[in-house]
Amino acid sequence: MKSTIRDVAKLASVSVGSVSNVFNGKNVGEDIHRRVMEAASLLEYTPDAIAKKLASRKTQFVGLFVANDEKEMFFSSLWGFLIPIIHGIFKVAETQDYSLHLDFSTLQKVKRKNLFNQIVKEKSLDGIFIFLRWPIDYELLSELERESFPAILINGSLPGVNIPSIKVNNLEGAKAAIDYLVKLGHSKIAMITGPPEFLDVKERIEGYKESLARHGIPYNPTIVRKGDFFFKSGYAHAKELIKLKKRPTAIFCANDHMAAGAIKAVKEENLSVPKDISIVGFDDQIIAEMLDPPLTTVRQPLYQAGILSARRLFNIIKGKIHTSFQEVLDTKLIVRNSCASQKK
Repeated sequence: MKSTIRDVAKLASVSVGSVSNVFNGKNVGEDIHRRVMEAASLLEYTPDAIAKKLASRKTQFVGLFVANDEKEMFFSSLWGFLIPIIHGIFKVAETQDYSLHLDFSTLQKVKRKNLFNQIVKEKSLDGIFIFLRWPIDYELLSELERESFPAILINGSLPGVNIPSIKVNNLEGAKAAIDYLVKLGHSKIAMITGPPEFLDVKERIEGYKESLARHGIPYNPTIVRKGDFFFKSGYAHAKELIKLKKRPTAIFCANDHMAAGAIKAVKEENLSVPKDISIVGFDDQIIAEMLDPPLTTVRQPLYQAGILSARRLFNIIKGKIHTSFQEVLDTKLIVRNSCASQKK
């Protein structure tokens, strides 16, 4: 017959609660700890993992929710961005004996099912990561905040929402890219943006404008094009920019996939990258160093963002963090061969 926790308590001459404390890693006296472990060894007692979970009311699951546009969901531009974050979260979750649940839902589904509030009521997860690309209505997150449910916003924060967040400094990353081009002598610097409603894109556009202003270069909306993060939009918009009477000497693209499209467009017009037109990307995805020429781009610390987000969430789950916070991670300009000094 299998030994129970009560058998261990009786043999060790301690309470059932003391045995539970020992096996849940809580502080007990050395003598109690020794007696419990000796009794458990003699009785060949092993605590039931499922019973432990039920007792602690923990599911040992956390969720990563990516609320996104259906069009982008299955394209490499999103996955190249997400995989390092998922990798970082997974590495930490594994050390905590947690499994990671991935949910790729459209914003429409999130709104229709009131998804996050449903998780709080059902307690189906111990905590959640919410990957923010689009602004989310406060009401969709309200239950998380009211119930102090363990949650981390990744890739952005929302005004008036008291939920911890971890994001990359897109503003300073864009500034660094434009500062570098200005240092090379460029003043006609175009930009191919991503969807302007995206939180990170808004910051990159703002960084572009702020850097131009700091260097006394007027903002020219005629050389700013609205892209969609896909190769084809970088290609199409670069074609338009190249054919302008006063064409730009440099193009800043809001991600690497559009920069790849821009490089192709420039080459097709029998122009050189970087001699005729310099090109800078953003993200430093694997495609960046495979291009010809290799792409100068802004590196985002995405793996580190995943690691940090997971560490913070598990500390919240354990009750080690009780206040909201916002952490901003620095980017780094990676200089390769797609930029050159502007001819005088």
